[in-house]
Amino acid sequence: MPSLTIRNLDDTLINALKRKAGASARSVEAELRIALKAWADQPAMMQVEAVSQRLQQAIALAENGRASDFSTRPPYSAARLADAIGENHVEGSKNP
Repeated sequence: MPSLTIRNLDDTLINALKRKAGASARSVEAELRIALKAWADQPAMMQVEAVSQRLQQAIALAENGRASDFSTRPPYSAARLADAIGENHVEGSKNP
């Protein structure tokens, strides 16, 4: 079976994953496997809606002047919005 390596995860995230896995009496690997499967099995529209909601939150932050990082050109670049909501952005990606 193929494997996946994810690098550069924040210590806070790792600790949260360990707590969640412990609460479920599973290993972190098993917990992540379940979470990834649940995410991948979501209908594509639900994924788009979830990202859309987070982008709207980032835009609201920018428009309310609480996100000074958005004050330079371009004001709402996809990469900056994605970064503000904790998502990754790959230029030219067609996946939601």
